[in-house]
Amino acid sequence: MVTLITNILLRYRALNLPILYFVAFLTRVGFGVIVIAFPHYVTADSLVTGIVLSIYPLFEAVSAAPAGMYVDRHGRKRVLLFGLTSITILTFLLGLSRDTLFIAVVHGVMGVSAAAVIVSTLTMITDLTKISDRGVGMGLFDLANIAGYAGGILIGTGLYTTFEASPSYVFFTTTILLLIATILAKILVIEPPHERLTAPLTFNFFRALSWKIKSLLPLWFVLTTLVGIAFFIPKALSLGGFSVEESGLLLFAGAAGLGVGATIFGRISDKIGREKTMWIGIVGMLILLPTLALSLSPETNPDYPDFGAYLYVIAPSALMVSALVPSILALVGDTARSTLRGSAMGLYSIMLSLGIAVGNVVGGASGHIGGLPAILYVAEGLFLAAVILKLLLSRLGGNE
Repeated sequence: MVTLITNILLRYRALNLPILYFVAFLTRVGFGVIVIAFPHYVTADSLVTGIVLSIYPLFEAVSAAPAGMYVDRHGRKRVLLFGLTSITILTFLLGLSRDTLFIAVVHGVMGVSAAAVIVSTLTMITDLTKISDRGVGMGLFDLANIAGYAGGILIGTGLYTTFEASPSYVFFTTTILLLIATILAKILVIEPPHERLTAPLTFNFFRALSWKIKSLLPLWFVLTTLVGIAFFIPKALSLGGFSVEESGLLLFAGAAGLGVGATIFGRISDKIGREKTMWIGIVGMLILLPTLALSLSPETNPDYPDFGAYLYVIAPSALMVSALVPSILALVGDTARSTLRGSAMGLYSIMLSLGIAVGNVVGGASGHIGGLPAILYVAEGLFLAAVILKLLLSRLGGNE
């Protein structure tokens, strides 16, 4: 009888990772709806919209490190449940008013919830994977993450079109989805086995990272800045003449491609190494951004608003870009101390949050000055600078 119960528990534990991916997928669907709907929900100009969007990641940045420390000391699941429960409530509150100050505050506090969700989820995935399969593990998470966003963008487009006269119902509908994710996490997700941190409390978060990972921080920061810029793209597309439906479909196609590519390159990173895979993504990004800028300007693309011949460059380079996230996250998981995995993921979440905040403002300011092409050219400059800085830091570490 004891053997039977043990076997059942082991099989159930083996399902923990797929269950976690499914919960992450449902949560990101909710986030995706908010991504497409929120910029249109804000009744302000481009610059103010960018500032309102930036408050969320700033709150996330402040709370990511405490979330990581709590995860290391007290466990993963309770932090995940806190994040899911609170973001469900806050999404409901978001639909109660379109007052700019009110939604800025509510949306900002949602960043605390997001930090709890992302730090606990990434730490659990690190616990449940080994070096030999962590790349594909992070790739599958990125697939669930991006597929959720892509599905949410598509659903959000439909919801916003349906409830355009009463957009609050978009957020009320999203609340139901997030509530389902919370209930599933409460019932099905189990705490993975891991070492608990018992050392004295410290705020030196960098001790959880090797020099190799520290040298990647500028690149990760700018990469997340590009994510923040991407959050502004729906409004930039609408200002450029695209409808909500067209911008939603365009973002859905891009996100879906990145999600599938992340799984492929996650497995590749398990075979050829994290850094080699990461460089595939870097080259892809350096090609993708200026090509997109050229294709989205009627002055340089005679087929605008279609991509025309530029599509033959955009498609493969976008696939290459999907190598970045799984290879970097797997590298962090490989090198972080087992008792400081939460802190390591917390630090990377801080960079994620700050990058998104900067990206929101940069996207808003660039869009205000020169529209979508200007946004993409600025993004290219930032990314190129980050690559150069990463190379310099890597050389400095090699000389030590």
